[in-house]
Amino acid sequence: MTTDTHFPYRVLGCQQDNSSVRILSRTYDGGIGSQDWSSTAGFESGHLAADPLNDDIVYGGNYGGYISRLNHKTGENRTVSVYPVSPIGDGADTLKYRFQWNFPILFSPHNPKKIYAAGNKLFVTEDEGQHWKAISPDLTTNDKSKQVPSGGIITKDNTGVEYYCTLFAVAESAVEKDVIWCGSDDGLIHLTRNGGMDWELVNPKGMPEWMMINCIEPSPFDGGTCYVVGTRYKLDDETPYIYKTTNYGKTWKLITKGIPSHHFARCLRADPVKKGILYCGTEQGMYISDDDGLNWDAFQLNLPTVPITDLTIKNNDLIVATQGRAFWILDDLTFLHQLTNEIRNEKFHAFQPAVCYRMNGYQNKEVVNEGMNPVNGLRLDYWLRKAEDSAKVTISIYDKKDTLIRTFTSGSSEKEEACTAETGMNMFVWNLNVKGADKVDDMILWNGNIGSYKIPPGEYKAKIKADQDSVMVSFVVKKDPNYEISDKDYTAQFDFLNTIKKKFDETQKTIKDIRNIRNQISALKDKMGDDYPKDLDSMGKALGKKLTTIEEHLYQTKAKSGQDVLNYPIRLNDKLAGVFDAANQHTAPTQSALDAYNDVAAKIDLEVAAFKTVIDTDVKAYNKSVRDKEIGLIMLKK
Repeated sequence: MTTDTHFPYRVLGCQQDNSSVRILSRTYDGGIGSQDWSSTAGFESGHLAADPLNDDIVYGGNYGGYISRLNHKTGENRTVSVYPVSPIGDGADTLKYRFQWNFPILFSPHNPKKIYAAGNKLFVTEDEGQHWKAISPDLTTNDKSKQVPSGGIITKDNTGVEYYCTLFAVAESAVEKDVIWCGSDDGLIHLTRNGGMDWELVNPKGMPEWMMINCIEPSPFDGGTCYVVGTRYKLDDETPYIYKTTNYGKTWKLITKGIPSHHFARCLRADPVKKGILYCGTEQGMYISDDDGLNWDAFQLNLPTVPITDLTIKNNDLIVATQGRAFWILDDLTFLHQLTNEIRNEKFHAFQPAVCYRMNGYQNKEVVNEGMNPVNGLRLDYWLRKAEDSAKVTISIYDKKDTLIRTFTSGSSEKEEACTAETGMNMFVWNLNVKGADKVDDMILWNGNIGSYKIPPGEYKAKIKADQDSVMVSFVVKKDPNYEISDKDYTAQFDFLNTIKKKFDETQKTIKDIRNIRNQISALKDKMGDDYPKDLDSMGKALGKKLTTIEEHLYQTKAKSGQDVLNYPIRLNDKLAGVFDAANQHTAPTQSALDAYNDVAAKIDLEVAAFKTVIDTDVKAYNKSVRDKEIGLIMLKK
């Protein structure tokens, strides 16, 4: 299993008796569906390697030493095998090179043009497979007795799957160039520290014979440190074997304390952010160590009990490949990097959040036959040692100028305004949206109400307050790199959307005030019945007529259903909502949008001014008449 450099990144792997596959790790929708995956290079068994300079190009292997280079953009699938002579029907003992059916293929972490492929020797190319060069001798036992044709007396099965004495795991140190580790399926570990010019056998002392070297993980912090996982389950030995060296293989230590004796290990990855955290996949689940392998603890969480065939870490996500239960991703290891035993004794603790992206999409927790998206936006983790029933948590979001953007409170009746206050760990997610305009009951708008919209990329702060304790944490919002828009343009867009929303709020408030005045006049007339003065009634009708004229300019009052606006033209508030929609995209405001806003806003200003005139004159006169007639505020309806 591997990943690519696409945003969002894709996960790539192979499915036995099926195709290779690449699938998005998240989408702009609510889940990860069939439309988000495709087959890729290679076939059912091989390793995959996505070009770090062009994520549309993928190299994939299969049995027989086959390597393909697939360009997803053009569809070209080119054979670039090290030695393209088919071995079908032959035993391994007759071949020039022996390739395992899932032989390693990988890019160098130091040279994005260098690709390694491993048979019984290690090969390298720097021109996309046009030329390959062996940079090692045979790094296996080359035991000819283990290379004869497979099968029985009646029929043989020489597809290349059963070949032995091959390299099974290869890795180059990411921190020290030309330090390359190779492990074979017949129990040999070799190391070169000069890019293949010299090789040294570095097997751990006492390691059982015929160990399949299943996984090699060089330390992301130190060139001399490496972890090796071996398996012997094919020899009926289910013991976990994990070895660690800190001196380029001169000495090794077995590090399996805490892993049951029958949970043989398959793979291991070292956390690239926090030194000492290791993740291990075994035949029966996941394990974690926070002390560099001295001790292991179960790390199953909600993962089904299933063989873990590979692990990788990408953008602080832990990605798990299983045998029969698909890919799984543990999103955002940031919280895990900060977790300590001391935190459990604290009354309240807030964790520093990870960088988040301004992007579309959301997490649908009820997906069916789809993968689940990670949460979208800001994730805040905080710990409450004991939350009483009266406990109150408030989360306030500020921009870099300390301007309050949003506030969330535990116990809020509004789901979008709520956070939690529970004993233990709490997780809060904000989708980076500021509040939209309040809705007006029974209002039909073709362009809809102005909804929530996202903040621009930049630096922000979150204040998390638990009763009397509070912590301020900073966080960064980055733009979606798939859109060619600058942070400055996003800020200009956000400011423009705020301007539109403010004008829309003013418009809607005017409409609500008009309706409120009309309702009060009607209520007074209804209460007084026949005692309602005729001159006051005349004033009320004249006032109501002026208000109705203003309201009908601001809103299409004849619209009683969604299709009515096709017959009765939309009015100013609806037109303003349309300008908002036109501007709420991944671009700076267009001049046309600015011009349209100015035109609509100017017309709204005229109506608002007319309303204020009615308030200052007609409403004032009506109220004076009510007072002059000494009409009581409280009365019984006749």
